[in-house]
Amino acid sequence: MVARRLEKTAERGERLVAKLFGLKPTPKLAPFDVVDFNGGVAVEVKTVSALALGGSNKIHIGNKAWKRKQDFLDQYGLDGVLVVVVLYRHSHSKLHVEVYSLPLRQHIRISTAIKSGTQIA
Repeated sequence: MVARRLEKTAERGERLVAKLFGLKPTPKLAPFDVVDFNGGVAVEVKTVSALALGGSNKIHIGNKAWKRKQDFLDQYGLDGVLVVVVLYRHSHSKLHVEVYSLPLRQHIRISTAIKSGTQIA
């Protein structure tokens, strides 16, 4: 149940970012979540809740997935971008969303991604 909820949250973030780029999300097993061949960008989307901002929570891409992503970027001559979607609520208010973009990295703290990323929504 929890895994399915996390998967739905991730899909929501991917759809949001695809919409921001004017594109569609890639199929489930693709190396990247959104790819813009015309713009020369492959986007990895990580969706987190505000609860993940505390402590040392990190975004981590495993070694095999990282290699797959690097091979894809090399094959198509694309630049990799990491987009972090942060979802949070204040009390019972509506859901708030912040979206940050930065160069693709294999490991990064969520708080660092937010501080060093460019807010795009």
